[in-house]
Amino acid sequence: MVFVLPEIRVDIGGVGLERTHVVLGISSYPELLIGVHGLIDAVYWRELGQKTHRGMQGLALRGLHTGGRCVGYTSVKNADGSAELEVNKEQAEIVQRIFRLCAEGNPAIRSNALLTP
Repeated sequence: MVFVLPEIRVDIGGVGLERTHVVLGISSYPELLIGVHGLIDAVYWRELGQKTHRGMQGLALRGLHTGGRCVGYTSVKNADGSAELEVNKEQAEIVQRIFRLCAEGNPAIRSNALLTP
């Protein structure tokens, strides 16, 4: 069985590849599809990462919380759906104690032992 594709136009980053009549044998067709899907997936993930970074950068430039969990802070939602960080008094005391122990020269393992009751 042979597949005949009338026209194929692939444009990747401004580099175009054109074939007018491509004949693909049944044995080479799946490998071609795997390669094309892999290429499309790679481009999709790269663009998604760039869009995510751009969105987080915009939030940071406006002084808003970009996500993730920050020990010593609580995320507070604004009316527009964005979030800001507010100091959590209980957790802030623990964080300050950890920094104080490190500043005094205690290694992290010893600081952990000092913090557990």
